[in-house]
This record gives sequence, structure tokens and C-alpha cells, in this order.
Amino acid sequence: MPVSLPSDIYVQIFLHLDIPEILIIRTVCKEFQDLSYSRAIWRNRLQKRVIDAHIPTPGLQGQHLDSLTSQDLERLVQRALTLRKNWTAECPAAKRTADLPAVEPMHVISLDFVQHGGRSLLVSHRLSTSARPRVFHAHVWDLNVWPYKCIAERSWVQGEYRGKAVNISPAEGEAIMVVSNGENLEVLGLDSTTEDGFKVLRSVEAPAQPVQALSGSLALLRHTHEPNVLRLLDIVNGQTDLKLQSLTAEPVRDVIITAEFVLLLKGTSLEFYALPTGTSRQGTLEPLQNFQWPWRVDHAKMALQAFTHTTHVGAFPINIMIRFGSYFPWSINLLHRYELRINPAYDSSKQIDQGNAPYDLPPLLQETIASPIRLHATTDMVLGPYGTAVWIDSHTEDFFNHADRGQRLAGRLCPVRVGDGEEIELSDQVATSTASSLYGIQEEDSWLQVAIDEVEGRIAVGSPEKIMITEYI
Repeated sequence: MPVSLPSDIYVQIFLHLDIPEILIIRTVCKEFQDLSYSRAIWRNRLQKRVIDAHIPTPGLQGQHLDSLTSQDLERLVQRALTLRKNWTAECPAAKRTADLPAVEPMHVISLDFVQHGGRSLLVSHRLSTSARPRVFHAHVWDLNVWPYKCIAERSWVQGEYRGKAVNISPAEGEAIMVVSNGENLEVLGLDSTTEDGFKVLRSVEAPAQPVQALSGSLALLRHTHEPNVLRLLDIVNGQTDLKLQSLTAEPVRDVIITAEFVLLLKGTSLEFYALPTGTSRQGTLEPLQNFQWPWRVDHAKMALQAFTHTTHVGAFPINIMIRFGSYFPWSINLLHRYELRINPAYDSSKQIDQGNAPYDLPPLLQETIASPIRLHATTDMVLGPYGTAVWIDSHTEDFFNHADRGQRLAGRLCPVRVGDGEEIELSDQVATSTASSLYGIQEEDSWLQVAIDEVEGRIAVGSPEKIMITEYI
């Protein structure tokens, strides 16, 4: 079939077609087939259908879009939409599952997916309870190869280990984790030439200051002898060394650390600290903003949203998921999801202060999700940067003939809203929504920790015998 219009005109027409229509047009004739592979078409579809729709792009892994061919862009679009359809289904279909066994039954302390040097990694921390003194184990798994490969492992006996933090945003060559031994911080990177796969990048003096969190080069430390004080330290050059004077001695449930601010979610409060500008940052900070939770927080997660529609560089909406405690020995059977929204008057080119805060406090309660927990049952939750919430609870009576044991791995897509929004009424009994996806159920109570890689479509669940990783694309 001859093409009667210039090629660029046909490309402009194809830009208005949806993806199934483009694939149909491809079968009409050789000329249309060639035009359907135009880079402009698939760059446009990636922007409109994926990036602007707040959908992650599996397989991108730090590559710049300008370096990708038309076929690469088409593959990204197809994989992103395929993953989103399966990820948010009522019963997402597992495409591949791997078990990372333990040599002996261990307590799973934490699981963290990270991107490091163009690779997808899982960092696991487990505690061997059979030995005395107890032994803590750290493993790093390379998920870009199949079967998954352990590329680093190290152990510490109880007296040498006072806490750890995994770097949630490590750049090339930066620390993958920090371990506290009570006197120093051991900053660890990866090195395939060493016997255990780790290398000590540096040792930082921090007596009686266990590490709480690590983001880039900024570590948050807890003062053992000053429960109201936290220390923010740059572990690379020490130029940032700040004391955060907290309002309470409550434990930190979760934290977000950026170059501009620190947001602490504690047992009874939410505290926002604005970091000073400049290369050398010293002194004591008090919260610029704070909010008191209506009840005691048992478990909580926060996540900066990878949102493309914000007009404020460096300020992104924040999702917050909380399981509150109660007056009884069990938690409330609801998950409360809040949103911390951007202050529309915020000017990111100016210093953050009382008149120019990036967020509007208090956070807005958006939904209460039914999530029952039995007495003494284990629960965990995680939030992703694209709005996915996944949690472990005890809602299994719909699947088994008993209700005294069993666990559910459930989830829900919780996208942030743009602009004004109404807050729902606070309740500790009434659920306004339920889980929309069931990722797994079991009749036992062995699941201890959960982690998600929302971009690459993976979920990891830890039990004493193994860590199970499920892929959904």
C-alpha cells in the first residue's frame, strides 16, 4: 500500500493512537510497519501512558531515555503496563519464585531492596538464635542473575553488633550499609575481590550511638544516654553533624532523610526538621513543624512518592501508613493511611522556614483499611514510591476452616492525590476500604518481614527457614 502522505504526518497521527491500535496499524502494510517503530511514537507513549500515569518502568535501572532505541522504548512500555496490570490484579500471578534458604532457622530482622551500581539487590539481616552468644548475619543477593546469587555475607557476634542501617539510595561506590558496634560506625561497601564480598570504606567514631537510618551519606544516630536527642552525621566527610532535639523520647518508627529535611515518625508524633544550607552544618535543631498522633503508633511506614506532576523541585507528596496500638494487648485491626501534601506556596529556591515549609501539616487521613491481627500475631508492612502498600495480617478465615492461625499477604494501590482533598473521619473501628490484591496466604504464622521492589515487580517475605522472592513480570 503506497503512503500518500509524508511520513512525519503519519507519525503525528500515530501519536494519537493507543498502543493496541498502533500494533494493529503495524500489520496493514510495510510502510506503516516501519513507521510504527518510530522512536517519537514510543517515547511519547512512554511519557503519556507510563511516566505521567505514575507507573514504574521495570528494566530501566538508571539508563537515560535518550540512550534507548525505539525497540527498547517499546519494550519498556509493554513491560510497564503488563506489570501494572498483574501487580494490581485481585490475585496477581507469580511469574517466578525463588527461595533463599537459611543454614539454620533464623529470626529475620529486616529485608531491603536497593539499586546499586545498575544492579537490583536484596539485603537481608537475620539473627541466629540457637548460638550463644547470638550471631547476626547480613547477606546481599544479586537479583540480576538467575538463580539469585549471594555476593556478600558477613556475621557479627552479639557484643560486636549494636544495630545496622541499609542505604536506601546508594550511588555508585557509596556505602551499602552501616553497622554500629557501640564505639564506631563501620561503613561497608561491596567488593567482589574480598573474601566476604564487603569492604570497610571507613570507620566513624560514634560511641553509644546506634545507627537508626542511612540515606546517601547521611546517617541518623540515636543517643543512648540522651533519649530525646538524635544525631545526623555525614559519614563521608563529617561536614554535617547536627543534633535533632526531639520533643519526646519515643522510639523512631520510620524516617525520611533528604538533603533539605528530616521527617521523623515517632511513637506519638510526626516531627519535621529543616536542614540548614551550606557545606558545613553544625549545631542543634528543633522541629520546624510537629503533629501529635491521636493514638500510640505500633508500626508505621512512610514513602516519598515518585510523582511527576509536582511543580516544586525537591518536594514530593509523602504516603504514610500506620497501625495504631490500643489499650488492649493487641493493635487496632485497621491500617490508617495518611497523605502529607505539598504546601502550594512553597518556593524551593528559598530557605525552608516557618513561612516557607514544603509540606502542609497535619497530614490528611485518606482511608482506613481493614486488616485484622490476632493476639501475639506477627505483622509487617511496606510502602512503595509509586503508591503500593503491602502488609502481613491475620485475615485468613475466608480461606481456611480455622481462625486460630494463618497469615495473609495483601496489598492495595494507594495513589496520592493532586490539589485539595477532604480528610475522612478518624475511626478505630470503621474501615473505608479493603485490600484489593491478595499476594499470598498460608496456614501457619511463620512470615516475619516483607519488602517490595515496586519498580521491578518483586516481593520478598522472610520466615525462619527461608526468604521467598516472588517476581510478577
